[in-house]
Amino acid sequence: MDEQILDNLNKRLEKTITDTETVLEEPMKLDVEELKEQVESIVREHPIKSVLVSFGVGYLLSRIFK
Repeated sequence: MDEQILDNLNKRLEKTITDTETVLEEPMKLDVEELKEQVESIVREHPIKSVLVSFGVGYLLSRIFK
């Protein structure tokens, strides 16, 4: 009887995990695509500023991790 209860709990837990993965996966894909499009738009509108900002961020990160 204990094995049956554990088996049932394992099945329910597995289903819950699978459902949660499905629910979390879709919005993440959409958010990443939306973010990518926004960044591309900003870079196309301000290419020089984008390059300068990326150099600045790279410099700061190199100083932090040095």
